Amino acid sequence: MSAGDTSEVMLNGKLVKPLSELSVDEVGIVLEALKLGKYKEALLSNEIDGKCLMECSTVDEVIEMGISLSVKAKYFLKEIKKLQQLMKADDETEMDDINTEMQMNMVTTHTVELFA
Repeated sequence: MSAGDTSEVMLNGKLVKPLSELSVDEVGIVLEALKLGKYKEALLSNEIDGKCLMECSTVDEVIEMGISLSVKAKYFLKEIKKLQQLMKADDETEMDDINTEMQMNMVTTHTVELFA
């Protein structure tokens, strides 16, 4: 996978593989998709992969990973929790609903950034 190639990790704003299977580099791709790319190097240097994200449950843990701005840490934790739910989802419909909600959040984030 080449640097910045999202096709093996994200497709149309959806995660295409389980969170727990993401490599450190793939976590960086997810950060970029969530417009948190400036924190990519911090998580990379701390070797944060999908298994680490599966264990994440507090804003303090996100801050320790390297997302130092608390409002961004809260946003990332919210998105991690949605991805964790995907891992626990029993059926494809529930997974689609969660992915749709994530896509809507990304659109909202992009809109806010445009008007900020």
